[in-house]
Amino acid sequence: MTDVGISRQKPPDGGWGWLIVLATFTIFTIAGGNVYSIGVLFVAFLDAFGRSKADTSWIGSIFGFSLCMSSSVGIALAKKLGHRKTVMISGFVVSCGILGSSFATELYHVYISYGIVTGIGLGLTFTVSIEMVSIYFKRRLKIAVGIALAGVGAGQLILSLLTQFLVETYGWRGTLIILSAFEAHVCVAGALLRPLTTEVNDPVQPSNSPVSVVVTTNHDSKDSKLDGDDEYFHDIISYPPSEVTAMEEDKRKEDSILCSVKSFLKTVFGVELLKKPICLFLLFISIGYGFSELIVFVHLVRRARDFGIGDTQSAYLPAVMGLIQLTGRPIIGVVGQIPCVKAHAIVGVVLAVFGVFTVISTYIRSFAGQLFYVGVVGICIGGFFVGSSLTISQFLGQNNIGLGTSLQMQALGVIYLASGSFAGWIRDKYGVYDIAFLTSGLVSMLMSAVTFALPYIDRALKRGRPKRPTTAIN
Repeated sequence: MTDVGISRQKPPDGGWGWLIVLATFTIFTIAGGNVYSIGVLFVAFLDAFGRSKADTSWIGSIFGFSLCMSSSVGIALAKKLGHRKTVMISGFVVSCGILGSSFATELYHVYISYGIVTGIGLGLTFTVSIEMVSIYFKRRLKIAVGIALAGVGAGQLILSLLTQFLVETYGWRGTLIILSAFEAHVCVAGALLRPLTTEVNDPVQPSNSPVSVVVTTNHDSKDSKLDGDDEYFHDIISYPPSEVTAMEEDKRKEDSILCSVKSFLKTVFGVELLKKPICLFLLFISIGYGFSELIVFVHLVRRARDFGIGDTQSAYLPAVMGLIQLTGRPIIGVVGQIPCVKAHAIVGVVLAVFGVFTVISTYIRSFAGQLFYVGVVGICIGGFFVGSSLTISQFLGQNNIGLGTSLQMQALGVIYLASGSFAGWIRDKYGVYDIAFLTSGLVSMLMSAVTFALPYIDRALKRGRPKRPTTAIN
């Protein structure tokens, strides 16, 4: 008999890794497109339930919160169940959540089914998939991540137009039923996520001789005490090997359960990474970006209708954004491969451009002007997510991409829930989205400045870190 251990191989930078990229691209096409097409569904829910824009905005807020907060749970599950099983489970959950939304009769039903269930399912998918890419690639990681994340753009392009067509043809209930079947294909793509492992044989040496075990005993009787104040002494007892094996197995199970719980909590909450001060700055940038992005992708279509743009043309806006992301993300991945280009610089540039053009977009109210705006935003959103994964690698190490991304998603989730109804409330109160979009742009520009300062902040933090004391040996 042999105990078989599992150890991870070196990243092959190719081979089956390209199928991993293809699978991840497909997963992001199916699942990521669902995220960015929510603006079309937002309008459908507004018309269906007749509630205020602030109330309806909570669907996107709860959805974003659930998605982001469950991403770290996905990483923890992947460590226990494997990446393949975790993604396949998430595809099933997403499909069930969307299907359940088709039976909603009240808005709060959609909060639960779409906002919570679907959001959790998608959250289990994203970080697990991108971590799988980082396992298979090292030298070509930037290109591989760019191609994989381009699936979000493809999904946004396809699902924005498809969702609008389905709503007009089958109504919102029929649309959700069809989308639930479409999302189930995440399970098929997840089946391709083969683990990069190798078996290591660790033979167990049998022994038939008795084993001596030291047992510490506490004797309460005065007659059995040793001289002195110590009430404890050690007995040496011989046990048959079978009994010793059973005792060790029970102890191993107890330790295994305790270690599993501790490991799960560390993975979910990222305790180890949070001890690094630079990680807090990365999360701060993510929070600012999340606030800015949420306003745009939830309210973009509804704002276009306020500008006098028709329903069908409005649906083209997120589709064009997705098309630009489809081509832009791989390009940004290639740019990031250039040695002189730093990942944080990519993020800083796209945040600045995003902010400037979001401010300008409030004054460009024609369909052509909005098309130009969403094209720019598509490049920026794609650049942020490609660049942020690489920035995590730059400052926290490549081995922490999965956990760092899950922490980033948690930060996004908190701000999604806290600020989700902000733009809807502004629209209900003032009749226009201008203040909300102006605020979005200004916050993004502020985050750009912080991003460019990251190397200087990191160096300052490292200089201020106290050195460990050393002991001289004579």
